[in-house]
Amino acid sequence: MVSSADTISSKNVPNGTAKHKRIINVTHMIPYTPVLENSAQISQNPSNSHHWVLKPRRGHSALYSGLNSLSSTWNNHYVGYIGTILDSEEKAIEFSDFSEEFKHTIQARLKKENIYPVFLENAEHHGHYDGYCKYVLWPLFHYILWDTATDGRVEKTSWDQYVKVNKRFTDKIVEIYKPGDLVWIHDYHLLLVPEMLREILPDAAIGLFIHAPFPSSEIFR
Repeated sequence: MVSSADTISSKNVPNGTAKHKRIINVTHMIPYTPVLENSAQISQNPSNSHHWVLKPRRGHSALYSGLNSLSSTWNNHYVGYIGTILDSEEKAIEFSDFSEEFKHTIQARLKKENIYPVFLENAEHHGHYDGYCKYVLWPLFHYILWDTATDGRVEKTSWDQYVKVNKRFTDKIVEIYKPGDLVWIHDYHLLLVPEMLREILPDAAIGLFIHAPFPSSEIFR
């Protein structure tokens, strides 16, 4: 992973070196699950006094470990969906309880770790991840075809959410991007981001890594 990033950098990063340059790692989810320790009055009056604990996210430790290994030569930054936020009893906090001030306290804590979260409505996340990613893209990348026909309405709805979520990720990247950054986008959850980003940042160094074999066209014959 280090050698791959360095190879890209030699052509796109000023002076042909990756040392101390910024890399924006764009993954479906951020590396940590935020836990609000003092969560008794979440929706009433969230403030900067809230104490956040960041717990390593389960299930993707190999990915995040690999990205963290770049820290010796890169200034690592992360963009990703914030995922489930837990209260002090490790119960999920409903998105409806997220005031703008509440989001600000989370963002301020994550920024200390160079992490920039993307907030999604429940419907957006469901349509993007459970809908298009897992029902359409995941089967294709694993050579699995559907055995039932549909009228396409569900797929159209989930596609619309897929596009919308990819745009949200793109907007977040643009928000933190600085000239000379390398933007490294990961996996099939974010396939539209490179093109969306290129339209806004035509000179940016953009990489896309898909963590699954790309399917052959033979699957559709």
